Amino acid sequence: MANTEQLLDKLERIKILLTLYSTGKEGDNDEFVGLRKELLNSDRILKDKLPAFLRNNRTLAEFWAFIKPRFAHYAERREYLDQQFEPAFTYLDGLTLQSPVSAHRSEKEFLINANVDIWVTWAKVDNQTYRDGIETYLAIQLKPIIGSQHLYVLPISVNLPW
Repeated sequence: MANTEQLLDKLERIKILLTLYSTGKEGDNDEFVGLRKELLNSDRILKDKLPAFLRNNRTLAEFWAFIKPRFAHYAERREYLDQQFEPAFTYLDGLTLQSPVSAHRSEKEFLINANVDIWVTWAKVDNQTYRDGIETYLAIQLKPIIGSQHLYVLPISVNLPW
């Protein structure tokens, strides 16, 4: 079974392929069939979060027959695909965060603070520069009790969840 990063790459690739195909570009049907099969067979929870049209349309031609009559404009098709793939991306993004956090559960710093509530929050930030700036801002504002390594970059303020 593919790891989470590989699944994210495959999900991104199939979304790009379908977006391009639904907006008049050529598509590699063999690549689509292979990616579709890998994603549908990889993880039971992920399978439920994938768009229904991905489960129901086995080829690019079937997908085209599905999408063409539903949306007359390319922008509508792109927006629809973004919305339909978002639950799967959110699920996989959560797994990429869960793994590093889980790895720290037995560390001395965490065990010493076991009686303290530890909060974890996350959001998808694609741009590494923004991610580093947001991480710096959160470290300054929240003053974490665990972890002393923080980035030295210009903080970028964000809305805190409370």
